[in-house]
Amino acid sequence: MPMIFPDSVKQTPALGQIASVMESIFPGPPQVMGVIPGMTDFMTSMMKKRLKEKGVASIEELLELCKEADVKLIPCQMTMDLFGYKKEDLIDGLEPPAGATEFFNYVLAADKPMIIFV
Repeated sequence: MPMIFPDSVKQTPALGQIASVMESIFPGPPQVMGVIPGMTDFMTSMMKKRLKEKGVASIEELLELCKEADVKLIPCQMTMDLFGYKKEDLIDGLEPPAGATEFFNYVLAADKPMIIFV
């Protein structure tokens, strides 16, 4: 799958030039972008800008709303193992990490509906 940037990025003078170069250099999946120094920060700022332009709450705002609503956030144990994350790497206020089987136990024991967005 070739790397493809959205038209909104391509139409921006400086970003458009960077996107064109990146598409020609990295024909593979976008995940390779993470190995380029500074690219994670660049992509993060681009995503935050897009969220703001579209009037979508920031990740920080969404997390705060979840805490206020007493939402239980459960990190995926398999994802943590796969990417080498430790509990210390995660934000505060999360439930203990759980695998799929443990998560189903949460669902079965819940006294209110659960909605899952992946």
